[in-house]
Amino acid sequence: MTVKVTDKNCRIYKNIIMKKIAINEPTTVITNIIISMLSLLCGLSLFKIYSIKMESVHLHISIAYCIFAFTNILAGIFHGFHHNFSQTFRNWFWGLTLILIGMAIEFFLLGMFLSVFPIKIYFYARWAAIAAMTIYGVIILR
Repeated sequence: MTVKVTDKNCRIYKNIIMKKIAINEPTTVITNIIISMLSLLCGLSLFKIYSIKMESVHLHISIAYCIFAFTNILAGIFHGFHHNFSQTFRNWFWGLTLILIGMAIEFFLLGMFLSVFPIKIYFYARWAAIAAMTIYGVIILR
């Protein structure tokens, strides 16, 4: 596609050839955006409940949904435009996406542990979730 740039007197002084950027997986991009909006809505709703009840389970799951929403935006960008990125940036970007998915899972686990286990067991069980996230992160970043 050629774009003609003109001055105030409508004289053409530059022809710019613009390359069209194709979206590789448009259905996946649209689906990720929809899931992201729904996740953000759930996260903000749970945060509103947390601000009223002040129970940590609502906070953990709210954070998990918000991280999941951000992760879906990144995944949508990756799926739609990854052919336009360099291999190094593609690997870094996808690694960041996977790390954020792991963080969302960790906060879901913390919320689940908090609602299922007594508080004394929760203090020990949360370290298991943190250790699992650390191992997951090391495996992803290799």
